[in-house]
Formats: sequence, C-alpha cells, structure tokens
Amino acid sequence: MTNKISLIIPDIHLKWEQAEKIISSIGADEVIFLGDYFDDFDDTPKMVNDTCEWLKVSVNKPNRIHLFGNHDVHYAYTYRTLRCSGYEEWKYYIIRDTLSREVWEKLKWYHFLDNRWLITHAGLHRLNVPASILKLKGEREKFIKELSDYLDYEIIEGFKSAANNETHTMLNAGLARGGWNQVGGITWCDFEMEFKPIIGIGQICGHTPQRHGVPKWCILDGKNRKASYISYNKFTLTDELLDDPNKSINIDLDVYGNLHYGVWDGKKLVVGNYRDL
Repeated sequence: MTNKISLIIPDIHLKWEQAEKIISSIGADEVIFLGDYFDDFDDTPKMVNDTCEWLKVSVNKPNRIHLFGNHDVHYAYTYRTLRCSGYEEWKYYIIRDTLSREVWEKLKWYHFLDNRWLITHAGLHRLNVPASILKLKGEREKFIKELSDYLDYEIIEGFKSAANNETHTMLNAGLARGGWNQVGGITWCDFEMEFKPIIGIGQICGHTPQRHGVPKWCILDGKNRKASYISYNKFTLTDELLDDPNKSINIDLDVYGNLHYGVWDGKKLVVGNYRDL
C-alpha cells in the first residue's frame, strides 16, 4: 500500500498560476496551502480579481486544504487590529464583492498532518502554548487533541479581542514584526527572529521569506534544548526521528523571490523549487 502524498505550498501572493503548475507536476493526493493568497508588489485590479476567482474554485476541490495567512485575514474580517502591510481599500472592495462568506469559512487556521506535523501559516511559538499541554509531548494523540482544543479556544478569544480593538497573542504580531505581543501568533510568528519550536512535534510554515535562496530548517535537539538553523533544500526524515518526543523538526518553506514547496509521503519531506519544474 502506498502512502498518501501531500503537497504543501507556502505563500503564493497572487501567483496562483505557478501554484497550479506545481500541483499538475507533482500529482499529489492532497494539497495544503499555507495562506497569503493576496497582496504583492504592484498589484493590479485584474490580478486581485483573478486570484479571487481562482480561490473560489480551489477551496471547493475536495483534496485541497487552505489555511489563513495574515494577508488574507484583513480582507476576510474588517477589524483594524488584523490589518498588516499590503492592505488597501480598493483591494478590499474587489475581494469583498467577489468572495462570499462561504468561501472564507472553508479556510482553516491550522492543520495536523499524519499526527507528525502541525501546519500553520507562520508557526506556533512554544511560549504561546500552556505548560500543561507541552508536558504531554510523549502522548501524541492526547497532545494533539489538547493542542487543537486550545488553538480553537484562543482563536475565538482572538476575535473577541479584535472586536474590542485589542490585539491577541494568537492572531497578532509580536515585537519582532512591530506588534505589542512578546511573540507573534500563528499568522505572524517570525521564523528568523522569534520562532521557538515545540518539543515532540514538527512544524511546517511559511510567512517569513528566506533571503538565502532556499528554505530554512530548525532542528531542536532534546539533549541540549538548543535549536540549530540550517539552510538547504533537502532533509531526510524518518519515522523514528519524528516520533521522538524529545526532538522537533521544523521548516519555513517561504523563499524570497521564488515559490518552493514540500512533498510529504508519510516518511520523508522533500523540498522542491518551482523553477526546476
């Protein structure tokens, strides 16, 4: 029996045609988008409208999972505290008039893949997880259940804060990105300047554009609790490594000026480059 092939595509920022080429070339069983469908330099009304039309179709394909990015949230919800750079009213009106609430409701905030990976737009910082949950690292199913319940609760609390014109640790930026919180939330955490991994589970995210031409891996060795950062495309993973409750393997797939992607087959994660297709 072959394992399910999952394709993970980070921030596309209007480049949906490139994303579709990747999907056609890989032929995966499922596709997981990490968010940030909108906002790029030199946007035009046609680019924004075309992306809206693509997203309307894409979210209704049964083998696709779409996550929220910080550049999508401020068009889906009108709260001022959720806005970030790139937001413009003319784009908001195009998106509002093209995308129904039903489209936005199909987007997710996080996704667990094969009980091995936590997938979010920007990554979940360990400071944003209670110690009572972190200590469950050796009980994977219970750990994921408790973490899921916690994330669901905190996201709701985040919207309550936004409605009161306040920021919240789960939905807003941290100090590294000009916010008021100690670290950024799941759509804002900076992989270069803030991210600290969670022992016992790997994470796949985007959001922070790597400027060295390849994705960046963060490997946490449980022996010394220090994370090392390495920058290259491929890193072979084994079930044993991902199941080790004292380790954490994490990757930021967002690369400046290029669209990289990850392919997970249940045993290893291989990174690809759009330009090589």
